Amino acid sequence: MKKIVLVLLFSVFSLFAFENLTNNNFDQKIANKNVIIDFYSNW
Repeated sequence: MKKIVLVLLFSVFSLFAFENLTNNNFDQKIANKNVIIDFYSNW
């Protein structure tokens, strides 16, 4: 039961960790932070 609760909590928190970056806000969002950026395309 504890594992299920932990997985659900992690899933909810990870939803809020994603941010859409644009050319206008990129430098501001990553300043003084460790980040992982995933680039993709809809080809």
